[in-house]
Amino acid sequence: MNTWLSLVTDALTRIPGYPSQQRTFFAEALAEPGRYLLVHRDPVPADHAHALLICRTGLFAFRFAEDVPAEFDGLRRHVEATFGKLQFGREKIVAHDAQIVLLVPGEIRRRGDGRFAVAGPGELDRVIRARHRQLRPTRVQAIANTVAHQSAREYDLLEIEDVTPDPPVPALLDRSEVLSPQRDAALEMPFQHWMTFLDPEQEVLVSRTYTGPARIAGPAGTGKTVVALHRMARQAKRSTGRQLYTTFVKTLANCQETYFRRLAPGTEGRVQFAGLHSWAMDFLGQRIAAPKLDPRGADRVFGRVWEQARAVFEDIEPHESYWREEIDRVIKGREIDDLDVYQRAERHGRNGIRLDDDRRAEVWHELYVPYVSEMRKRGISDYSDVIAIALAEIRNEPLPEPYDAVVVDEVQDMTLAGLRLAHAIAGGNGSSPLLLLGDGQQQVYAGGWRMADAGIDLRGRGEVLRVNYRNRRRVWENAAGIDAVNELGDFDDAPGVLLRDADVTLPDGVVRIWRGPDHYLESALVDGIRECGKPLSDIAVLTRTRKEAARLAGALAAVGIAALPLEDYDGTPHPAVKIGTVHRAKGLDFVAVFHPSWSGGGPRTGASRERARLAERQKLVAITRARDFAWLGIRDDRSEIERPS
Repeated sequence: MNTWLSLVTDALTRIPGYPSQQRTFFAEALAEPGRYLLVHRDPVPADHAHALLICRTGLFAFRFAEDVPAEFDGLRRHVEATFGKLQFGREKIVAHDAQIVLLVPGEIRRRGDGRFAVAGPGELDRVIRARHRQLRPTRVQAIANTVAHQSAREYDLLEIEDVTPDPPVPALLDRSEVLSPQRDAALEMPFQHWMTFLDPEQEVLVSRTYTGPARIAGPAGTGKTVVALHRMARQAKRSTGRQLYTTFVKTLANCQETYFRRLAPGTEGRVQFAGLHSWAMDFLGQRIAAPKLDPRGADRVFGRVWEQARAVFEDIEPHESYWREEIDRVIKGREIDDLDVYQRAERHGRNGIRLDDDRRAEVWHELYVPYVSEMRKRGISDYSDVIAIALAEIRNEPLPEPYDAVVVDEVQDMTLAGLRLAHAIAGGNGSSPLLLLGDGQQQVYAGGWRMADAGIDLRGRGEVLRVNYRNRRRVWENAAGIDAVNELGDFDDAPGVLLRDADVTLPDGVVRIWRGPDHYLESALVDGIRECGKPLSDIAVLTRTRKEAARLAGALAAVGIAALPLEDYDGTPHPAVKIGTVHRAKGLDFVAVFHPSWSGGGPRTGASRERARLAERQKLVAITRARDFAWLGIRDDRSEIERPS
């Protein structure tokens, strides 16, 4: 028997009230030095843990059971209350992160369901090692000593003379002591752990209860998504109900699912992450027949319609994309199926070009009607059709099993029809468990809406975050200087907070700016990536268009730099540079971001001003994806080449 195991065995013999089989579990929990076990005194109430474990991989609460305890909800509350009292200077333990483990006899076979894990004889050490937390040894010891002090009437810390003791740590740390903040520790960890870092000041939002639809707003980097993920994790550990996280772009949903599974493993069957269109297609496939979604076919159809009608609209706006957006984001996006309704509709976010009744009639008869007619002839649907069909179906027959929570991220990019669908998924009433996350300043799609248009009342159920936790100061300063105001503000029920008005917590940071002709962009980008000093796995190249992303991916491949399209990225660590459009990067974080753009040019009017505003918001989104390093390539073929400043 090795020295450590011998010490553990001796210590366990001094515990009264626990039979040998249960002591065997305790011995496995203490399989290596650096783990601290607190054992509950006999008798143990039904809503208390038999033992608590603090170690490098996190906080654990053990309960001996053959089935899910009837007092499980009380057990969860007691565990969170025990760990929730911990405060180390500015650092507060995230109590809902504690893992409850049911310790079962060998003949019992049961699986965890996300609220708890299950371990039989010989399985506990594997469960402990499987967690992704990495607490510092000194912090582990401090937590153990503090819990022992605060819970001395219930738990005894198992005293084991460590063969390699750590430096002594006081049992109860004074708040006035200067300790390393929790965010500093998170910065030192692998970047994927940073993605779910919850600042102590945000913990109150995780446990806040809402009686109906609610929203969390705030500028880029203020932690809206992180708060929502922790709320979902907390609920998943307290309830077996279903939850849905959805957003306009599927890449964000895929990545956030990866991060969430680290917070709440074992919840795959009841906590769903899906882009709204993907959810709608699955829903329709189960209810009726899923439509034949053909985005490329839709592009070809509209292209032909545009060629026929180009002469009518070129003097107003020559770009085909503007008129396609008019159909997707205004007419279909607002569920308009009648010309009279279209002529009366407010075109939020489209006021750069004002269309009178006659012009709207031309849009209707020359573009919308021919486009819809040809799509029907071909039997194909576009993304707007998918939302419309799903919304009609769920209105006709609501979901038989409601969700306990529906979280909509980057809600400002949804169409009005998409927002209405999300509300309907959550129940469609004043008490629906709908949580909306967003920031009007980060809108990267045309158009807009007001919350009242969707019939959603948020009064008294809103939070506005003002502290930027994501971007280092110099990165934030560069982004904050961008004029990217959205005319609708934040959800129109409360004044928005601009990025430049946020408080910044992370110091330093690096910003490099390159200026030069477009034909030098590839070489400048390659040089910038090689010189930035960041691992390729932590770098993203964010472009305005798919065509530009393909061009730059080819340039990187030509010099041996591997690139992964953002469409294929799910948040799992990957050694390649991530590359894709700003739209695909919404809500994501990277250590370093490279963003090519164009110089601003001269005065703008009408649609050109509208496009310029949208481009500025896209630039803001791109730069604020970076935590430590941002590279901005500004192309102007009239300028000489300037090395990064």
